[in-house]
Amino acid sequence: MITQDLLDLAPPLLPTEQIGPKIWVRNIFLFELSERYNMSALVEMLRLGYRNLKKNVPLIGCEVVPAGESRAGMSKLRHYGDENLNDFTVKDFRADSACPSFAELKAQGYPSSALDPDRFCPVAWEANGLNPGTVSLFP
Repeated sequence: MITQDLLDLAPPLLPTEQIGPKIWVRNIFLFELSERYNMSALVEMLRLGYRNLKKNVPLIGCEVVPAGESRAGMSKLRHYGDENLNDFTVKDFRADSACPSFAELKAQGYPSSALDPDRFCPVAWEANGLNPGTVSLFP
């Protein structure tokens, strides 16, 4: 359950943030892993780390939403969930032949153009808010 204390930690957007262009950045982090890594342990480590980051930096657990009818065209930050929220969707691309391998990405210098953002890190609205982030696993 979201408490009022957490909601209060979503700061108001600055005037420059209100008038600036609406740009949403999708970060992609690539890590080379050994052949014998434990996928379940890795995913759990990422979930725990993100949960702790949100706990210590409440702004991380916020999303930008419309400010409401009384402030048409304006945005505000809203805390989007408590610690039970599933912050990650895991997509395993290791057996997908259409997906570049880590070795191929590394040889190309990790170009973001090689990864279709709509496939590898989609973010879209659902009836109850924002979809969680995506953890993609490559061969």
